[in-house]
Amino acid sequence: MNRTTHNDRRARIAEINNLAANINRARIFPPHILNPNIILSLLRRNYQRPRRKYHGYNLIYVVTKEEARINNSVTDDIIIRNVANVLWREGTRNQKEQYTSLANAVNDLIKR
Repeated sequence: MNRTTHNDRRARIAEINNLAANINRARIFPPHILNPNIILSLLRRNYQRPRRKYHGYNLIYVVTKEEARINNSVTDDIIIRNVANVLWREGTRNQKEQYTSLANAVNDLIKR
């Protein structure tokens, strides 16, 4: 591995840690977007057509992406996905259930 690749990896890890530390978790848990129609419109920006049902993790990724874009000016999907992974792993069962029930509401909208 050359030096620039190693430095790039360090820089990316630093960005992930910085965003994870500075993101407004109060807007992530509970999800600040509770309207399934708004969530569905955000999901459609990322995915043209759902290949399978959405899960709570899909929604925490979308909410994290919006929060990172609006308040932290971060648009790198790899960094956002890593931060969403951290938030999902650190979330309590109750916090994850909020996203799961929201995902069920979104899936019900798609079925119509």
